[in-house]
Amino acid sequence: MTAVAINHWPDYQKRWAFNGTSEEAAVFSGGNVGYEARMQHDFMIAQGLRPTHSFLDYGCGALRGTVRLVDYLEDGNFNGSDISVGLLKEAMLECVRLKSKHIPILQLMDSFEVADQYDYILCNSVTVHVHPDDIQDLCKALSKALKTTGKCYVSIHPLDETEQQESRWDGYRWWYKRSWFAKEAAKGQLNISDMPGRTPNRVPGQRHPVIPYVNTNMTEWMMEGTL
Repeated sequence: MTAVAINHWPDYQKRWAFNGTSEEAAVFSGGNVGYEARMQHDFMIAQGLRPTHSFLDYGCGALRGTVRLVDYLEDGNFNGSDISVGLLKEAMLECVRLKSKHIPILQLMDSFEVADQYDYILCNSVTVHVHPDDIQDLCKALSKALKTTGKCYVSIHPLDETEQQESRWDGYRWWYKRSWFAKEAAKGQLNISDMPGRTPNRVPGQRHPVIPYVNTNMTEWMMEGTL
């Protein structure tokens, strides 16, 4: 696999270097572990994911969100990729702790590109950490990883469409206009569209979630991508 030249890749690697405990990995990855696991499991099944499909959790971390899908899918159909070797280690330990029947196939990323192609891809809580200059490369990699009839789901922190700028950095995460993100994705050969709906975001323990309204039961705004 040929690595893509990305100016910000060393920064991403430094940001996600992890060498802590399993409990710390859950917080480091974003928290809401049990809640996220239920949400992402239910969301993917609602979108048509079946046990026979090949699935990739792109930016899987310690599997805080998709661990329930490991045994839902047939053995060999769950794949995860991440930039952090420490979090991938914790992902395997979590499967051991839960006594999962199946073993996930995990790969360490050295670029946005991943091996093989998949029926379904979930890219959750990744774009918030990706620089605007790299969004097109990210979407290009996702398009290459999709089978012809595959579907990809990408979450973003949505910037209000009335804002003058296309993106905004708040000191921790990137916010993107959905319209701008769709244009960048198209340049990367990924046809991405806004998923309809608008519901209050009820994250456990958060009186005022960062994103007050979402379009699914996920905690971020979801967009659907196809080839």
